[in-house]
Amino acid sequence: VMALLFIAVGIFGYFILYALLLIFYYLLFGAFLKDMKILSFLNFKAAIDLVKNNIVNYLILWLLIIVISLIVQTVAILLCFTIIGIFALPWLIFYSYLVSADILAQFVKTAKE
Repeated sequence: VMALLFIAVGIFGYFILYALLLIFYYLLFGAFLKDMKILSFLNFKAAIDLVKNNIVNYLILWLLIIVISLIVQTVAILLCFTIIGIFALPWLIFYSYLVSADILAQFVKTAKE
């Protein structure tokens, strides 16, 4: 019983950490894309200011990234059943990162000041 409890807490904790990563990573990466300085990746004020005036667009961005990751994970599971698919997985994941970065760049480009 305790083992099941630890597993449940671990899975729940993983999803909470993943949600926080989704929220803050793309938020801070958007602040980085505005001026392309490494230290701006740690500038929470600029990131909050970016989202404050564009909350609806940020929620749409977040949902698009979740949909992209779900599609990639589903395709990755299907590709794992083939030999060629195992070699195609890194390229698929890399392409999903490119698509996510492009969507984030479009959000930053169209964001209201």
